[in-house]
Amino acid sequence: MLFMQTQIHIEVTYKAKSCLPCVYMEEAILDILPAYDRQVKYSRLDIQSEAGKQRFLALSCSLFGKKGVYKHHRLAPIPAMFMDGELVFDAIPPRDELEAAIAEKLSEAGTQGARATEDRTTEDRTTEGGELRTEAGKQRIDH
Repeated sequence: MLFMQTQIHIEVTYKAKSCLPCVYMEEAILDILPAYDRQVKYSRLDIQSEAGKQRFLALSCSLFGKKGVYKHHRLAPIPAMFMDGELVFDAIPPRDELEAAIAEKLSEAGTQGARATEDRTTEDRTTEGGELRTEAGKQRIDH
């Protein structure tokens, strides 16, 4: 039996209410969020909070590496939208592009969730503690 993972996590880097692009990026997400019910989890990364700052640095390191962040001071854009830890938009997206990106990510999440479940089931039947096969792909930061 296959169980599909169909939830994605969207994070928006957010500086302050005085940052209009940040406000509009968040509004773009909040406007379409009701259409996705439980399929999309949304988080605002307020970089002025300690937790937001740590997550922002982790995402920046995923883009530029630790050396790029801590030695060369390269940081993720503000505002920016990440889906499952991957930078998707560094500017406010038009609604149709945002919906297309969400649909693509949900499709990927469902496919990867089904593959991982299928792989684990096959491994459980054939070996004890076998190696988990994963699909090489885009860089991802777990949250």
